[in-house]
Amino acid sequence: PPSSSIDSNNGGNENSIERSSPPEQEERYDERMKEIKHLQKRILNIQESIQLSTSALCNPINWENNCLNAVHNCVGEWGSIVAFYDSESKIMNDDVGKETSLQIFGLVQMGMQCGPLTGAKPGYFKRCGSQVATIAHGFLLQTVAGDSITELMFTEKQSHAIAKSILNSEKAMANDKAPSKSSLKLQNSHNKKVISKGKKKQPKGKK
Repeated sequence: PPSSSIDSNNGGNENSIERSSPPEQEERYDERMKEIKHLQKRILNIQESIQLSTSALCNPINWENNCLNAVHNCVGEWGSIVAFYDSESKIMNDDVGKETSLQIFGLVQMGMQCGPLTGAKPGYFKRCGSQVATIAHGFLLQTVAGDSITELMFTEKQSHAIAKSILNSEKAMANDKAPSKSSLKLQNSHNKKVISKGKKKQPKGKK
């Protein structure tokens, strides 16, 4: 039989490199998992906040400041994780990476279907008015447009849905119409509740 010393001379260095890489790979996985767990916790917090603030978020300004900005930052964190581990294709393209990408897409969709875009047809821009459409359009362009779709690991179907939302928001902006009566009532509902609560808290004046 051929001597094992010949094999070790020819491929000894390669074998040693291969044997040393698994611990390094595992360390990379551990680092990534810590970052992803932190991100997933953040996603859950935003989702819970949206669910608990349905009335307040109907106001377009509240929606932008307290919902869309939080979603934007969360998406940015995911993009940074993907960019950092991009060279480790096996690390990012496992089930955890795909699941996290799906959660991020779901969070974006949730942001586009809550607040002033809530209704029988969530995310329907035609009835929301140009102000809401402009806010949504700006959010989508800054958060999930262009090359960032690839960086966020969205599927072709998800990317198409994002592109459709951008196009629909552009059309609503171009139409420059006021919100429908039902949408305007929805957007002003929180303001009325705040005023109503303020009146109740006011002490009765002395006669």
